Amino acid sequence: MSTLSLLTRGYITPVKKVVEQVLLTPQHQAILVKTLELPLSKNLTSALGIFQADIIIRSAIVAALADMRANPWLVEYVFASLPQDSLTWKEYGEKDLQQAKKWFMSTNIDVSVLPTFDESKWPKITIELLESKEVESETTLGDIHYDPTEGNDSNWPSLNESPINPVSYTPATGIVVLPIEPDFGIYAGMFLVDRIGESHEIIEVIDGTSFKINPNTVADLTGSSIKSQRPAWTVNLESSSFRETYRLGVHVQGESAHLTWAHSILIFCLQRYKQVLMEARGLERTTFGSSQASRAEWAESENILSKYITLTGYVRQYWPKAIAPNIDGVAVDTADGAGIRVLGSGSIATTGVDPNTQLWKGEDD
Repeated sequence: MSTLSLLTRGYITPVKKVVEQVLLTPQHQAILVKTLELPLSKNLTSALGIFQADIIIRSAIVAALADMRANPWLVEYVFASLPQDSLTWKEYGEKDLQQAKKWFMSTNIDVSVLPTFDESKWPKITIELLESKEVESETTLGDIHYDPTEGNDSNWPSLNESPINPVSYTPATGIVVLPIEPDFGIYAGMFLVDRIGESHEIIEVIDGTSFKINPNTVADLTGSSIKSQRPAWTVNLESSSFRETYRLGVHVQGESAHLTWAHSILIFCLQRYKQVLMEARGLERTTFGSSQASRAEWAESENILSKYITLTGYVRQYWPKAIAPNIDGVAVDTADGAGIRVLGSGSIATTGVDPNTQLWKGEDD
């Protein structure tokens, strides 16, 4: 049964049966068979922080090379013009294509991010940041992100300071009775978390000391805590667009034909896998150009030939500006003339949030 490339999500046709000896390193094999584990963790923020473009580029090139090794017929597309051109087909036609293909399938190309790389491994592709500059034409007032807020579940504090031991719990009805009314408000949607970490949603509040969880829940509720709805915090997000320029170096030892082949294969990777391995991962609107071949001056004793590609793309940098606890609920409190009372805000005094900077008043203000 034919298979599809996992890396290109169906962008290519089913893999052809090949007889060539395929050079797949353990790293390449792992890339080809590993799939993304879903669903993602709740703690994973949608704000991607400071964009790691050099790592994205390196992983994209490594994955693209691995995909081409698993599908050797793709190499034929890299050099397809040679046997079809009336001036090149005799000298550089099918014979040169097959030589390039054989070289690629039997040669591992190391991919490194400068300034560190292994000088014993040739050929290699190096990645170097030349410039990262904020795009003034795309800035907004206050760096407002297009998705201005998100929930944060990294911290889920207990509203009670000491463990709660219910007076009674009736599994058939799900009714929990507390010994005293807590000094914070209980609101439907909060959670009763038992001592082993199992959370039970409060689906109905009966009065100040009793509430209901899902009926027929079997649990030991001694030593429990009450926590707010999830996520417990709201984060204000900001972001800015940057134009980044990278220099990709193609380096081979001795043979100029190998430099031409490696450079052409890298160009093919940057074109064919641009959408799925770079743009889909945040490196957008990429453009690139190449320089002439030259002998590497930094290689003192070895005959290292190099060719460089300048890659430019746009990325977005994200950061959280402020974080604040969510309001669990609002109730009318006429007992002491306080009026509107915020529920679930009793822990504000211990969270480092200044109540005077908030737009509402909590129990401890």
